[in-house]
Amino acid sequence: MKNAFGVATLVASMAGMLLAGCDNTADQKVDAARMRATETTQQLKEARDSYRADWQSFKRETELVIVANERAIDSLATQITKAGKKAKVEYAKDLAVLEQKNMQLKKKLADYSDQGETAWETFKTDVKHELDGIGDTMRDLYKRIG
Repeated sequence: MKNAFGVATLVASMAGMLLAGCDNTADQKVDAARMRATETTQQLKEARDSYRADWQSFKRETELVIVANERAIDSLATQITKAGKKAKVEYAKDLAVLEQKNMQLKKKLADYSDQGETAWETFKTDVKHELDGIGDTMRDLYKRIG
C-alpha cells in the first residue's frame, strides 16, 4: 500500500511538472510571437520612415530642377527675341512645348499620392525620365539659338 501511495504521489508530481512545463512552453511561444510581431511592426515603421524621407528628398530636388527649368525657359525666351522672324516662330513653339512639359511635371509632382513601393519606383523613374527629356530639349534649343 505504501508503494501504491508513493507511486501515485510520484505520478501526480510528474503530471504536475509536465503540465507546468506545457504552460511555460505555451507562454514562451506566445512571448516569442509577440516579440516577432513587435520587430515586424518596427521594421514596417522604419521602412515607412525611410520611404517618407526618400519622398521628401526626391520632391525637394525635383522642385529645384523644375524652378531651374523655369529660369532657363525665361532665359531662352529672352534669347529668342534676338533671332530672325522665322526662327522666332519655330523657337517659340519649342519653348511653349518645354514650358507645358515643365508645368505638367510640376502638377504631377504635386498630385502624387502613395500607392505602394512599386508605384513609387515607377513614378520616380518616370519623373527622372521626363526631367532628362526637358533638359535635353533645352540644351538642343540653346545650341540652335546659339
